[in-house]
Amino acid sequence: MARTRKRRPSTARRAVAASTALVLGAGALVVANVYAAAQEPAPTDGDGTRPVVATIDCPDVGNELTEVPGAARAGVDGGLGNPHRRQTRP
Repeated sequence: MARTRKRRPSTARRAVAASTALVLGAGALVVANVYAAAQEPAPTDGDGTRPVVATIDCPDVGNELTEVPGAARAGVDGGLGNPHRRQTRP
């Protein structure tokens, strides 16, 4: 006697199918974005030239600031000893 019931896909098959669909969908989005970006004109300034990236040249004041006042020494040493504390605070 033949089996009449359909076998449902296993979890692994579902995961592979979902992953394949996501990869194909993401690839289609990338292709569409590249195609759309290629159709856009290059950004220009008002006079028709492309903008130039500005570079800021800051002077090095580390050589000029060599002495720390005694009243501020503890705060400076504490701040230099714990640079990660500022990054972890919200």
